[in-house]
Amino acid sequence: MQRLFICVSLICISAIQIELKAQDCSIHPLIQEHYKKDIADLALTFLEHTNASFSDSIRIADKAVQQMAQNMSAIFNLNSPESNAVFKEYCIKNYINRSSNEIILSMNLDCPLYPFWSIGDLYVGHNELDQILNQFGFYAVKEISLGEFVLTTNQVINMQAIIDDLLSFKLFKEVYVQELIGDGNKIYCDFDTDPMRFHFELAWGGCLAGCTHKHEWIFEVNQNCEAKFLSSYGDEISEDLIKDCSLDFINPTIEFDHVPLSIYPNPNNGEFYIDAKLHSNATVYIFNTQGGYLSYEMNGQRLKINDLPSGVYFVQIQEKGKLKTRSKTLVVNK
Repeated sequence: MQRLFICVSLICISAIQIELKAQDCSIHPLIQEHYKKDIADLALTFLEHTNASFSDSIRIADKAVQQMAQNMSAIFNLNSPESNAVFKEYCIKNYINRSSNEIILSMNLDCPLYPFWSIGDLYVGHNELDQILNQFGFYAVKEISLGEFVLTTNQVINMQAIIDDLLSFKLFKEVYVQELIGDGNKIYCDFDTDPMRFHFELAWGGCLAGCTHKHEWIFEVNQNCEAKFLSSYGDEISEDLIKDCSLDFINPTIEFDHVPLSIYPNPNNGEFYIDAKLHSNATVYIFNTQGGYLSYEMNGQRLKINDLPSGVYFVQIQEKGKLKTRSKTLVVNK
């Protein structure tokens, strides 16, 4: 019944369309700056969909990135109520990005890299490793816990593709992409349609158990960078979901202070402690895999929680409006 309702809604609402507006194929500077990771994600998905031979390469193909940036700019340039809604009112971005500018590596303390990386010296004379790090713009290393480091690059690249290369050096115990979890919103594209159709999905309500409310806007962009709003459907949106998200306000790179974060026991039965070395009151955010979250005030360096259902979660801490910790995985088995 729900699927039928959605189909009927699409048919009814798709009749309400914005007049086609011709666009050039220039890339809007605000889109290029503030949607870097979303554009890279769309480009990666496009390359995988087309079975491009370089879809698993570390550097995301420039042509695919340019095409997705042009398409997003064309939608933004419509400046219609619908495009303004997705970009300027509801701040719709992907809540998990596969592209990133940080990667986490852990090593044994007797690793020959450890004495250098622990004092911030990234390039240590290991020719092959130094070559990869330099090629892809890595410029900083910071120890975030004993034997665990975060590396930062000035490029937006396919971090998942670099993991195998780094592990091949047999220097690291683990290499993984840092995941920053936000809301449950997402941007995706129908690559099989001509013109391509871009979906902007707003999700909210009870997201710890899977978001109960969703609303979606659909646009199409042809090969000449002409964009058109097609339809919107879903649950009614309350005014309290409108955010202050003018593009000048959005921070394209989320930075945090790498304060050590401990969760114990982990896994647990729903009762556990969170420890972090903070200097003032902070807010603990616990996200589920759908992007829903609970927040707790942390008045000190320890917090006890005993009311989470079974599941996999991600924990972050914010202090004075700034993220203090990278996300840490939490597993609850009741």
